[in-house]
Amino acid sequence: KYQAHWSRRAQLTAYDCSTMKVQSGAVTAQLMSLLLSAAVASASHVVSGSTSRLPMGLSEIITDLEAEGATRISTCAFMSSRSVRQPQRAALFRSLFGVTGDGDQDHEVEDGSTTAFGKRMGEEHEDSTAADDDDEEAEGVGVVVANTCGRRSVAEVAASVQACAGTVVYVADSNDLDRGEGLFDALAPAVERYLASCADDGEGELGSLTQADRKSALVVVVDGADVASARAKFEAAAAVMLASIVQPEGKRCKALEEVFDRVEYVPSTVAVHDMLCEMSGSDTDPSTATLAVSSAVTDLEKSGMAASCGLAKPVDLAAARRLGDASHDALRFVMSTVEQATTSSDDGSSQLVPDFGALCDATVKRAMEDFDAQAGSLMKQSAVAKRIRHDLLEEIYAELSDIYEIQLQELRSATFEGYKKGLSALRLSANLANDMNKVVTDSVSAFITQAKKLRAH
Repeated sequence: KYQAHWSRRAQLTAYDCSTMKVQSGAVTAQLMSLLLSAAVASASHVVSGSTSRLPMGLSEIITDLEAEGATRISTCAFMSSRSVRQPQRAALFRSLFGVTGDGDQDHEVEDGSTTAFGKRMGEEHEDSTAADDDDEEAEGVGVVVANTCGRRSVAEVAASVQACAGTVVYVADSNDLDRGEGLFDALAPAVERYLASCADDGEGELGSLTQADRKSALVVVVDGADVASARAKFEAAAAVMLASIVQPEGKRCKALEEVFDRVEYVPSTVAVHDMLCEMSGSDTDPSTATLAVSSAVTDLEKSGMAASCGLAKPVDLAAARRLGDASHDALRFVMSTVEQATTSSDDGSSQLVPDFGALCDATVKRAMEDFDAQAGSLMKQSAVAKRIRHDLLEEIYAELSDIYEIQLQELRSATFEGYKKGLSALRLSANLANDMNKVVTDSVSAFITQAKKLRAH
């Protein structure tokens, strides 16, 4: 009996020791994982975000990165084609630049509110070419991202690309690639402005940055399509775009490789922030990066639409200066009018407007009539004026498309509520099945009819 008792106690003791070892090993592994995560977070992390208007907001981000020890700065403008929806864009805005949500400042990076943010890169990106590590520290690298998507005027987008010295991270939707439309609504005027800026070698302008050997780059992020196929479609559409935009006098750029020093096509799973750090010549010191922002802001204030330098005709200069503000006012009028009509005065929530399409048509018509009245004869004389008008319409309908999606969701909810009320009103009878089918048919028919009224013509 005693032998059996102590044998059982020995078995229990051995089990307890084994369990403690397993638990200890799990705790150790968990602790090592936490330490590793902390090391990674401290090595590469978001420093700050900004909600200031672009491109002005980039300056404060550059200052914050410099305070964090970044001596080399890479800047880029984040853009997307027309069919990239807001939820998809918001996810890519974080994932492409390695914003996981684990960092202390990651909450400052949100598409729709954040206009720019800065990220201090880890030791793997630092310049270790110093001759003597005891006498000279490795150079810290920072990445600044300008978020040009969402409610941004074409002028702000173009100025942001100029401020980033022509480096763009561009998300191309597969539907836009297949149609060959919606790819260059904002990118075309941005390229136009960038080329005009590079043609100016005046002191303090972007031409001085070119002399500093700063390289531009276009990173096309392909989402939902084969990269090789997407490249062929994008380059074909780009050739048409380049043939239609205003370019400085001299040799015209016919391909993207003639506009940008480097062009890359990558899937949406690639860490773009790492690519930017590895691109030779794309980074610069904080003072030069700040100078680029200052130069872009100056040109934006002077012309409102396109950089005044490099435009061949005085009439184009006049169109850029006069119609920049007119374009911004037209967009603001349309969006404020439509948003007021689709927002409940009680709680500020979205509400269904049955004649949403007619509302958009009437509002856009009035805005464009005011724009044309300010443009006057410039519409017949200036290619820049025509481009500004075209870009304005594209921008207006791109912004309205987001509200249209919300209206469609409201219609779905209203139709479903009507469907449930129709079912609840039915009574048990021999014709119940037919009555239920009729409720379904009527609900679908009502949805289709009402959905047509939501679309603008």
